[in-house]
Amino acid sequence: MIALFPLPDELDRSYLGRLLRTNGLRTEAEIISLLAQWASVAEPSIQGICCIDLLGRAAHMELMQFVRSHSTLPLRRAITSYMPDLAHGNPESRSMLRLTGMRLARPAAYFCVDCVDSDQKTHGMSYWRRDHQLPGVTSCWEHRTPLRYVDDTEAFLKPPSRFEKNSHVVDEVWARSDLEHDGIQRFLAISRKLISFEKPIAVKIAREVLHERALDRGWSTHAGSSEKKLLSDQILMEFPRDWLATVVPALAEKAFGIPLNQVDGVLYLSTSASSVAPYILACCVLFDSADHAILALTTGSPVLRRRRPREPSVLMDDIELKKLYVRAKGQYKSVMSYILGNKNSNTTLTRLRVLGLPDISSQDDQSVLFSAAISFFLDKKSLAESASLAGVDLEKFENFIRQSGSNLTALLMEMKSPRRGPGTGVLRIKQRTPREVRAQYIVHNDDELCLTASSKCKV
Repeated sequence: MIALFPLPDELDRSYLGRLLRTNGLRTEAEIISLLAQWASVAEPSIQGICCIDLLGRAAHMELMQFVRSHSTLPLRRAITSYMPDLAHGNPESRSMLRLTGMRLARPAAYFCVDCVDSDQKTHGMSYWRRDHQLPGVTSCWEHRTPLRYVDDTEAFLKPPSRFEKNSHVVDEVWARSDLEHDGIQRFLAISRKLISFEKPIAVKIAREVLHERALDRGWSTHAGSSEKKLLSDQILMEFPRDWLATVVPALAEKAFGIPLNQVDGVLYLSTSASSVAPYILACCVLFDSADHAILALTTGSPVLRRRRPREPSVLMDDIELKKLYVRAKGQYKSVMSYILGNKNSNTTLTRLRVLGLPDISSQDDQSVLFSAAISFFLDKKSLAESASLAGVDLEKFENFIRQSGSNLTALLMEMKSPRRGPGTGVLRIKQRTPREVRAQYIVHNDDELCLTASSKCKV
């Protein structure tokens, strides 16, 4: 077999194609079989060696060095929750390398005609550059000319010079606009920096950094509906939708005000989002420069923020909270007014929602939702009839029903009973020292809410 050295920034599949052509073979299967024979190993299989390992051997490079220099894997897993401590190309991750080692970062095969001409003069041949295959790249970084592309990814096995006249070209106006767009150039700068790293950044670190930055801006940082600004909306306002469609298609189709877990989730999800692109987009709108974003991600803490110390929270158990809900006739505002000494109001309201106890109030008349709820849950009337009798908007009542759980019916019966009613005065919660309790509890921190049943915890 005739072995070759990879060219600068050459994509792994381009190198495979050069080996194929140089050795006079016709198919990918033939060159892989020849590589295995040359390396005196079995052909790639589920248990055995993988194709990218064979390419590293042919290049006389260590596997990790070849993966970091010639594949898109370092970008695709740049921020991950799966084995984040494992360096890119580590032999311990053979299953990962076998399944995704040579996966492309985006569809189609992209090349620059000026690079083709330059490479033919310098190397005597043209080849596919890895940088041109990165998501969001529409122009050549070196020549600043629009890229051309071929829809068939099998094109990587042939030189790009074959497709100069038989390829699509990125619209020149669009490409020039992307070159002049600060946000897009920041996205590409962050991408190019991340792909050069030896190992990924753990999701928990990236999430913490992005969460804190969004918190500083007063944006929504948790799952569910919110009146605060959404990260996904901020990205939509700063980036053109046609370009976003090439990076995160679902985001380009999103309506304003509607959360998109695939993007907004980078602020609160403990596992990786669908790809690295949403994390990079979040960095683009939360930081003023690519260097600033990379510094925050690599140091593991926000550059411009120090965490404020949290005051110790005081949590009631669920039985006490249900009694208080009955006493307040299900009105969140009244629930909070009965409590003194509890600074953690967000936790209390979240626990009510987890228990399936929605806010029984209305902007117009606080009694209408209560009346409708009594009619529906206790008097067994239909949804439409209950809303009509109480004079509440049907859509609003339907939304109320969706938030309710199994606890609500029993508590409504207590509220309706003449022996029970809203009390007067204020419920004072005594500050507790740490003690062990066996109960259903919620632990709240900056990132997530965890609901655990029948467990022992410190309150």
